[in-house]
Amino acid sequence: MAIPTLLFEFQARWVAKVLSGKVALPTEEYMASSVEELYQHMDETGWPKHHTHKLQQDKFEYENWLVDQLGLPPLEEWREKMFLGVCATLIPFYGVEYRDTWDVDKWLQEFSQVTDFIHNHAKVN
Repeated sequence: MAIPTLLFEFQARWVAKVLSGKVALPTEEYMASSVEELYQHMDETGWPKHHTHKLQQDKFEYENWLVDQLGLPPLEEWREKMFLGVCATLIPFYGVEYRDTWDVDKWLQEFSQVTDFIHNHAKVN
């Protein structure tokens, strides 16, 4: 679970700084070592490798690394507290599968009905 808007901004700004030469990438050896370290941690905690892209385990550490790289002040503590509070509320209520479950066929049928209605009732000037 994440609120990605702020993260996307930080990532975009970091990439811009890397491309402009204002921030240097770590060495290939360091990056490879970091990946191996992450995989070892995932193995130890039972986190499947197909979830490598998920940030739940290190979300705030990663965001604070980005803001440090950008020369920004650390993120406010209330952001983490609010996020953890929301997680503590949603996960027990919805379970680990907290995402909406959609009946895609029903949704597509409703969407088709709406677009048909618009098409049939739209005024053409």
